[in-house]
Amino acid sequence: MKDFYIYKKKYYDISDNILYNFLCSFTVLSDWSLIWVSGLDSKKYLQSQITINLFLLNLHDHILCAHCNYKGKVWSTLRLFHYKSGYAYIQRNSVCTIQIDELKKYSVFSDVNITRLHHFILLGISGLHSRNILLGYFKNLPDQKKSVIYINNNIVLWFQDPIERFLLILEKEDFIKLRQWLLNQYIKHVKNQWLFLDIQSGIPIIEKKTIGKYVPQEINLEYFNGIDFKKGCYCGQEIISRLHFRNVNKRKLYCLIGISNIIPNVLANVEMYDGIWKKVGNVFFVLHFQNNIFCIQCILNNKIDSHKIFRISTNVTSYFVIK
Repeated sequence: MKDFYIYKKKYYDISDNILYNFLCSFTVLSDWSLIWVSGLDSKKYLQSQITINLFLLNLHDHILCAHCNYKGKVWSTLRLFHYKSGYAYIQRNSVCTIQIDELKKYSVFSDVNITRLHHFILLGISGLHSRNILLGYFKNLPDQKKSVIYINNNIVLWFQDPIERFLLILEKEDFIKLRQWLLNQYIKHVKNQWLFLDIQSGIPIIEKKTIGKYVPQEINLEYFNGIDFKKGCYCGQEIISRLHFRNVNKRKLYCLIGISNIIPNVLANVEMYDGIWKKVGNVFFVLHFQNNIFCIQCILNNKIDSHKIFRISTNVTSYFVIK
C-alpha cells in the first residue's frame, strides 16, 4: 500500500508537468479521422441519427455528441461541426468502418454522402503559450465566442479544458509547413498528450471493443450538452429519453489513475475495497502513461465513494484511485 501512494504522488507530479510546465507542444493525432457528411439532405439525415439538435448548432461551434443503435447504445462519439455545405465530425480510427457503415444504412433514399477524408491530418497544440505561439503563424484563432474557424481549406477548433488547446485539421502540405515551423520554434512533439488532456476533461474515448456497450448517459455525454432530450425522434431516442426522465441510469464514467504491472484489459472488471473487494464496474479505456503508471476511464456505479481504492480483478496487485 505504501508503494501505491508513492506512485500516486509520482503520477500527480507527472500530470502536473504535462498540464502546466509545457509552454507549448504538439501531438500528431494519427488515431483520429475526419468524416464529411454532405448532400441536400445532410442536415435532415444527421438530425435523425445523432443525439443533438443540429438546428441549434451555431456555424462557429463544435460539439460532442453520439451516434447510437436502436437500443440506445453508442456506436461512436462524434466531435461535430459545420463543414462546407454539410457537416464534419472527428472520431477514433478504430470505430470508423463500423460507424460509417451503420450511418449509411438508411441513406439509400436520401441525398446524402458520407465520406472519410484521408487527405487531412489532425494536429493537437496545447500548453500555456499555445495561443501566442500559433498567433505567430495564423492571423486569427478560435476562442470561446467562436470555437471553430476556417482558414482557407483548413479548420481550427478551440478547447478550453483542462487547459486552452487547439485542434488543427490541415491538408498535407499545410501540415508539413506548420510542423516544420513549430520545430523551428523549438516546440516539442509529446506523444499521447492530447489524449491525456481529453481524458482529464472527461471526454469518453470509444474504441472498437466498447462499440454498442453503453448508453450516452453512462459515458457522461449529458455533461457536454451532447444529448438533446427535447428534440424529435432519432435512433435510440426512446430508450435514452426514458433513462433520463425516469432518472434510472445507475452508471457513469470516471477517470482513475494508478499502477499495474500489466496493461489492464478494456472491459475487465473493476473492484473497489470496502472491507472486502467487490465488483463496481468495468474498464472503458486505457492510456499507458509511464512505466507501470496508467490513466484509465472506467464505467462505475453512480454512488461511488471517491476516496476508495480500486483494482483490476485480473491483477490483484494493481491499485487505482479516482482522479
